[in-house]
Amino acid sequence: EGVDIAGMSKTLIDSIAPDGIDLLARLHVAVARMGDGKETRIFYRKAYIILTHSPSAVNMKDRRVFFAVISGLFVCVKNGLCEDQGLTVESLTKSFVEQAEIHGDPV
Repeated sequence: EGVDIAGMSKTLIDSIAPDGIDLLARLHVAVARMGDGKETRIFYRKAYIILTHSPSAVNMKDRRVFFAVISGLFVCVKNGLCEDQGLTVESLTKSFVEQAEIHGDPV
């Protein structure tokens, strides 16, 4: 229970259904788009963590939110806002391709 995932307990993240994870990630993306550089980075990163740490995210039928998050993080990396987050253009490109394949889009 003490594990913190994007400001929430692992127990809570584990209990959220796929549709709820989608909504939670979309909310974070919306806040990221309204924020300044720091807030943008924080909320895109939190959305990414939620999507990659939630067991129910693998069961999401509509995976478009992954693309919004990865694209937002890509812009952050390109603008030098995510240097401390261990994210690279290469790692984000790999994630984008993986999600596209899961989504059924040929890459």
